[in-house]
Amino acid sequence: GGLKLTHLPTFDRTRKASWVPRLFLAENSFCKKMLSESNPLFRNETFPFVQITNKHLDSTFAVLKPPLSHFFKDVMKAWLSVQFKPPENYQDVQSQIVWYNSNILIDNKPVMWETPFSQGIMFINDLIDNDGRFLTYEALCTRYYRALSRLEFNQLLAAVPDSWKKILRDKCPTRGPILPKMANYSCLRVKTKNRSIYT
Repeated sequence: GGLKLTHLPTFDRTRKASWVPRLFLAENSFCKKMLSESNPLFRNETFPFVQITNKHLDSTFAVLKPPLSHFFKDVMKAWLSVQFKPPENYQDVQSQIVWYNSNILIDNKPVMWETPFSQGIMFINDLIDNDGRFLTYEALCTRYYRALSRLEFNQLLAAVPDSWKKILRDKCPTRGPILPKMANYSCLRVKTKNRSIYT
């Protein structure tokens, strides 16, 4: 039964969320250039993979400079509302983004550190060795020079959920190319530029 009427709030959220893949694919759009000035996540095309819950949205948006317009805040909120999903297997864990992730909290907040991000530390996959174990600090410095201080390294590893560590321990995955966690992979299939950042 029912009148089969469109649920307008869901329709509105879906339409707004559809802007994210559109911006991800656009090469020279004005909106993409504007967003790229707000945060490294936008400059490096990793914003579709952010895992933020409603609890942390306001504090995340507060650090964007220049601030996002109300429209783009609604767009990102709509996308994130369907994007957030805790990992279920070792591949999901490896593909979790480290920054702006509500599962990885320091002082009860998601973090974004530009130096390690700019040096290639983006996903959990970047913090493990070829045998699927978390890097030692010395091994991290060899791979990324001094992208993190020892204190920051210890903070970041301590913030990774124990359940994720157990999944990686139990499965002993091999570090390799990963496809970042995303609610809809269709836009990635035709995206070739900067694909190297996902490996």
